[in-house]
Amino acid sequence: FWTLPLLVALVFLRQLRAGAVGRFNRTVDELLVPLFNELALWHFAVISVLAGVGEELLFRGILQRLLTGWLGEIWAIALASIVFGVAHLVTPLYGVLAGLVSIYLGWLLVRYENLAVPMVTHAVYDFVALAYLARPRKYEGLRTKDESADLQ
Repeated sequence: FWTLPLLVALVFLRQLRAGAVGRFNRTVDELLVPLFNELALWHFAVISVLAGVGEELLFRGILQRLLTGWLGEIWAIALASIVFGVAHLVTPLYGVLAGLVSIYLGWLLVRYENLAVPMVTHAVYDFVALAYLARPRKYEGLRTKDESADLQ
């Protein structure tokens, strides 16, 4: 349930092929997708659980809670999200997107007062995102030049 807004955003953003998001999608297709294409779903599950639990323990369980004691909830979410975005700075746009996701995950912690909520949300999102990105490429526009040549 909590993962749905993130997944809707992922599917929407993956449709864009122009501008900064289009360039980002091409980078994902060229560099990241090939890393995951040969993995099985259980690999995605392990990666997702480790990232969901580990990152949420660090960024929400420790950093956000520590900052909340010093600065209050809003500033704690903001600063923890900036650090989260910087930690995910594969590209500048990815860092910004990760920071926005982090704001949402930080809000979930505050709203539900339970670290398991952002942990599960993060892990489920990562699992679905990895499976979605690594699915067989069905559309010509998503194929690399080498794959397109193989079809002819």
